[in-house]
Amino acid sequence: MGFTSFVNNSDVGGKIWLFWADDLEFEMSSCSDQAISGWFSYGSARILCSFVYASCFREKRVELWDYLRLQDPHGFPWLIGGDFNIIRADAEKIGGVFKAPRAKADFNRWINDCALIDPPRKGNQLSWCNGRIGGRRIWARLDRILVNLQFINLFEGSSYRYLPRSSSDHAPMLFDLFMKNQHIMKPFRFLRMWGSHEGFLPLVRQCWEGDVDGCAMVRIKIKLKRLKGELVKWNREVFGRVEIEIYKLEDRIVCLEEELVRNFSTQVENELLHAKQTHLHWVHREETLACQKSRIKWLVEGDSNSKFFHAAMRVKKKK
Repeated sequence: MGFTSFVNNSDVGGKIWLFWADDLEFEMSSCSDQAISGWFSYGSARILCSFVYASCFREKRVELWDYLRLQDPHGFPWLIGGDFNIIRADAEKIGGVFKAPRAKADFNRWINDCALIDPPRKGNQLSWCNGRIGGRRIWARLDRILVNLQFINLFEGSSYRYLPRSSSDHAPMLFDLFMKNQHIMKPFRFLRMWGSHEGFLPLVRQCWEGDVDGCAMVRIKIKLKRLKGELVKWNREVFGRVEIEIYKLEDRIVCLEEELVRNFSTQVENELLHAKQTHLHWVHREETLACQKSRIKWLVEGDSNSKFFHAAMRVKKKK
């Protein structure tokens, strides 16, 4: 069973939070104009999660720190993540002017008061960029995840990383709690995302126009079987697995951004733009694949389609 929650609250900056996991139950706890808190139940464990979108003004962020101090679960696992709009040290910013010592002191004081830990982080170290060109470009680590000791003990070895930025000036964060390797024999299914590749139709035409002996039904059966084998091979060797291609592009975007930080170059910036556009193209393919696998229509028809509820219940019952 999966859990998905959407929150669209103008009080927290109008952002949409999306989070999902297996075998989790969620219970809303409290909210302010800069944060939302709630309890997740994972088996016999209860985990408090606070999702933050901090204000740009120090006075408002002080109110946020006071609110989060009151949320301290005292002995239960606690995760706090989001856009804090402040850095902890000057080393977390490249470019611009290093200021706001009082704001940084307030932030670090709250972290120390609540005994929070910054879990291991992989890949890119900076999450935000103002998107300007040349010497006016600024990078900073405004987004982060903080946890307490109880959370570390429950999910030992957990880590997070910043995904490549595409249309936003903030990089999404992906927090890995555990990995499950499952090897399942899957039946052949036609994937609609194949149609977005320029080599798909020529491959189908080549397989279908080959000479086959036998009656009409036998010829169709042989051609379909041959096409199935060619599509499986083509998907593996030419089209590629969607998640692997996305990971490759994400790694390339991270490398290009790091190179751009060290030494600005117009050529590197153009390569970065092209990599981001290609990344968006593959993300669209991933969304097409996810929609086909989930067998849902509400993404197109919205709330007017009541069949989504019944379809979700049927899928849940089969699982």
